[in-house]
Amino acid sequence: MPAEAWTSEAGGSYAMKKKPQLVIIDTDYDYLKNIEADVIRRFSRTAEVQFITDAGYVDAWFSERQSIDLLVVDSENYGEQLIGQKIHHIFLMTDQLDSSRSYPEHVDIFLKNTDPQSLLDQMDSVLKKSVTMEDPSDVSSITEDGTVFNDERRDTQIIGVYSPIGGCGKSLICKALAKKLKMLDQQVLLIGCDPTQSLSVYFDEDRFASDDLAEKLRHPDEDTYWTILQNIGQEEVSYLLPFEKTPRAMGLKDENLKVLLDILTDKKDFDYIILDLGTEMTTARQEIMNRARALILVTEPNEIASRKMRRLLRNTGALPTCECILLSNEYHSDGLKIPNNTVFGSILTHSSWMDAEGDPIFYNVALRLTDQQ
Repeated sequence: MPAEAWTSEAGGSYAMKKKPQLVIIDTDYDYLKNIEADVIRRFSRTAEVQFITDAGYVDAWFSERQSIDLLVVDSENYGEQLIGQKIHHIFLMTDQLDSSRSYPEHVDIFLKNTDPQSLLDQMDSVLKKSVTMEDPSDVSSITEDGTVFNDERRDTQIIGVYSPIGGCGKSLICKALAKKLKMLDQQVLLIGCDPTQSLSVYFDEDRFASDDLAEKLRHPDEDTYWTILQNIGQEEVSYLLPFEKTPRAMGLKDENLKVLLDILTDKKDFDYIILDLGTEMTTARQEIMNRARALILVTEPNEIASRKMRRLLRNTGALPTCECILLSNEYHSDGLKIPNNTVFGSILTHSSWMDAEGDPIFYNVALRLTDQQ
C-alpha cells in the first residue's frame, strides 16, 4: 500500500491532546490474550485504549474517519479500510517477514513472537512522543521535547458506601460519585457487594459476569487478573459485571471479595474502587470496611431511618477508623429535620434518578476525596 494512503504526521504530534489514542486490532484472540492485560495495566491511565477483535466490526469502525496516534494491527486487517484514516504510527504484527514488500515510513514491522515486554516498550516510546502537553504541571517530569518519562501511578483508594437502611439510595450514590470522580480525571471502578447486586440496574449492560470469574475468585491463580478484566463493563464509568445469581449462590463470600480487592489494588489500574456494601454488617464485611480510605454512610430524614443510624453511630466498634462521610437522602422524608452540622450534605428531592445523579452534593464529596490524596 503506498505511503500516501494515510495522512501521516510522522515527526510531529497532535497539539493539545491530553491522551494519545492507542488502537489494537487483532482477530487472533489467543495472541491478544497474551498482551491485553499488560497493555491495560500499562497504558489505561495515559492513553485512550481500544481493542477490536471482531473482524466484522473493523470495517464498520473505520467507516468513519478515525484519528489514531498508534495503531497496532495484524496483517489480515492491514488493508483498504485504512485508506483516508489519520494515523500517526502503525505497528504491523505479522507471523513472518516479507523482504520483497515495502511499507510507508510510519509503519514498523514486528513479528508476533516478539518479546511482549519489548513490544510494550516500543509502544510506550511512540505514545510518549505523540503527546504535546498543554500544561507541564500535569505530569511529574517532562523532557524538553514534551516526553513524559515518569508515570508512577498512585495507590488505588477504596471507598465504601454503606447504610443499615434498605432502599436509601446507596447504589445511586455509588454511580453518581463515580461519574463526578471521572470528571476530575480519576479512573474509577464500581463493584456491587450486596446480595441483589442492585448497582447493576443503573447500567444498560445485559451481560453477566462469567461463572469462570467466580471460580477464579474462589481458587485464584495466574489467570485470575485476566478473568477480572474480561468481566469489567464500560459505560459512563467502569463496573464489575453482576453475576446472574446472587454471589452467595455462586459460592462467593466476603473472603473472595477480599481476593478481588487484593488483585485490583496491587495492579493500580484504578484510582478509586467504590464498593456498594449494602446493609449487612458481618465481621467479614467490617474487615472490608477497614480497608476503605473513606466510608460514606447514608441516612434518610425520617424517624425509622434516624433511629437505625443513631444506633449504628453509637456502636463505634462497628465502624472503621477511616473518615466517615454522612449523607442524607431526602427522597423518603417524613418531615424530620436533620441538623446541618451532623451531615456532610443532603441529596435533594428529584423527579427521577437521572436528575438525582446531577445533585451538587456528589461533586462536593468527590472534591473532598481527591483533596485528601
